[in-house]
Amino acid sequence: MPKEKFYDGELLFKTWCEWGKASNHDRLIEFAKDKFGRASQMGPYYSMWRWSFENPEKAFEYWKEWWFLNYPDEEPAKFADFVLVIKKKAENNTTIASRGNMERFCAKYNIMMDYRIERDDVIQVTKRDSHLYQKLMIVEGIENKFVSAYTLNIDGTRTNHELKVGEFGVIGHSIV
Repeated sequence: MPKEKFYDGELLFKTWCEWGKASNHDRLIEFAKDKFGRASQMGPYYSMWRWSFENPEKAFEYWKEWWFLNYPDEEPAKFADFVLVIKKKAENNTTIASRGNMERFCAKYNIMMDYRIERDDVIQVTKRDSHLYQKLMIVEGIENKFVSAYTLNIDGTRTNHELKVGEFGVIGHSIV
């Protein structure tokens, strides 16, 4: 059974944006306490950013006002910049967006997804049906949701593999 939403994310985001330079975390919590009767330390903040993640076009209308109040001498806010702000808020926070939703968001708005792996990282691959199977591979390249990696064999040859992101764990950097 889904958890019932306690906060109104749109109201919180709209209010935050209307405050302009006066917007801060403590003020948001006090507002949420007054409006909803109680507020956790991070709940209102996560709620407003979750709503903006789910409704970026509508949230951008509020964000334009916040941008103008904070940066009146700058160029008007651009939607492309706003979705990057949302991505940054949501990319490491499953309270705002799940990994799958984040991937769809990035694909929809043509934003590069950061998988936190780099060339020469050592990754560990296991098989779900065999707890004894383990392979260590070295990342050679990353493209979209796929990673090309290789193993070094005893005889010095390489075996190349292509894996989906999420099918392995990152250990660290290789020293080759």
